[in-house]
Amino acid sequence: MKKVKGFGDFTDEQLLEKLSIGKYQRAIQKFYKESDIELYNASRYTTSLTVLIQFVEKLMQHGRFGIDATIDNATMLTIFAISILSSEAKNKTGYLYEFLKDKGIDDGDMDSILNQLKNTKEIFRIILKQSNKEIKSIEDMLEFTSMLVPYITVMKNLVENELLNSYFFSLPFDEFKKVVTKIGFKMLIIRILHKLNIITTSTNKFQNKDNAKPLKINDELKSPLLKSEDTILEKNRIRRR
Repeated sequence: MKKVKGFGDFTDEQLLEKLSIGKYQRAIQKFYKESDIELYNASRYTTSLTVLIQFVEKLMQHGRFGIDATIDNATMLTIFAISILSSEAKNKTGYLYEFLKDKGIDDGDMDSILNQLKNTKEIFRIILKQSNKEIKSIEDMLEFTSMLVPYITVMKNLVENELLNSYFFSLPFDEFKKVVTKIGFKMLIIRILHKLNIITTSTNKFQNKDNAKPLKINDELKSPLLKSEDTILEKNRIRRR
């Protein structure tokens, strides 16, 4: 197996095997069979859709949702959100909405995933600027598979390690940035860039290594973004005593 040296290397089977994409691809096919619908963008960008479903599943596991964090539920919500954000035909998105409602998925869960994928795209856009690349739409993000795969890998890791709060991340982008504070958002971008550079073994590919120094910031200065919800609640209880 060759060594990963850059984002281009993520287009081969090396990382995709690690992501265990088979079961997610089967979940996508199951969804299409049950819903009996064809979608242009979701069908066109299969690999990107697969990694986004894994990310949504992770966000559901660590967030507040009215349904279980199963692969099937994550698949339905992701495909629905992508169909909305990529402006699929209204008759198709309307049909998908009713299909999800029949499956017991409420508007709150749909809105949360819509915001989370919007925020995912906005942060991805900021990250790409570091390498002089630009995206504008959700379709642009889906098309950038070779960069999206490692980016989502990092994002999943942040959620799993409680460095990205799923509940805050479900807020509209401007509210999300306000909640985590200016320094917290800057720290998030630096952390993502730092982890991406580690993954690609290219220290200076996206940023100067000196930019990682703020990661050593004292814990007292960390924003809620960089702490678990339990830590936030505990500090609030102490203040009230």
